[in-house]
Amino acid sequence: MGGYSSEYKISLTSGNVVFNQLDKTKYNLFRIHILPEKWVYVDEKDNEFPVNKHDFSVTIDGKTTFFDVVFNAIHGTPGEDGLLQAYFQLLGIPQTSCDYYQAALTFNKRDLLSVLKPYGIKTATSFYLNLGDNINLEEIISKLEGQLTGTILAEKDEIKSYTTIVSLLQNRVGRIIFNGVPTGVEVCAAMVHGGPYPASTDSRFTAVGINSIKRWVRPFSFQSWPNELLPNELKNENPLGILRVVDGVQTSKNL
Repeated sequence: MGGYSSEYKISLTSGNVVFNQLDKTKYNLFRIHILPEKWVYVDEKDNEFPVNKHDFSVTIDGKTTFFDVVFNAIHGTPGEDGLLQAYFQLLGIPQTSCDYYQAALTFNKRDLLSVLKPYGIKTATSFYLNLGDNINLEEIISKLEGQLTGTILAEKDEIKSYTTIVSLLQNRVGRIIFNGVPTGVEVCAAMVHGGPYPASTDSRFTAVGINSIKRWVRPFSFQSWPNELLPNELKNENPLGILRVVDGVQTSKNL
């Protein structure tokens, strides 16, 4: 657990969750922190013991311990980009994540897309920008397929100069986020979790929020039916006492 990226704290938390949940009557567990400045085993009293990188072993009180398997909980490099996978393969130590080639490939999105596209595998629309390239936002947005969300990162004063960009993005996404990220959605009246195809099959509906029920219903009416034969929801006396729309006005009164 750990790693060399800014997400190392999340990795340590995740690793500790796994450590605390595994059955200690079946497994001898060791927390290994892999950080840029040190590789250490941390015992339950938070004492640290250095890891021998030559064979990934730990020596405690003169006794050297070798590991049967490694649970990889590292976020970012070196746990997700293939470096640790290759290291453990060289040492012959089983580990729980994918092999080094798959990890290295999926960690580099540009390389991954170049491998998938010849096989006709559908992938998200991507644009490659190198340092010094001229960034034409209008051209990029015009080439986007439908998306669930679009994020604009800007100061309030800046956004006034990019009204065209905002307008173009509205035609490509179901929800525009200002200075935020689309992690998690709230079930509320304003939530839109849908977008132009292929983000959703019908952009008029949302998958989350109170309006999501409209995906499963269709308009239907009773014409010229006697009041006593109507469903309770539609009877003039409103026996259920529910809120209804009558002549364009919401009311729970009897008709």
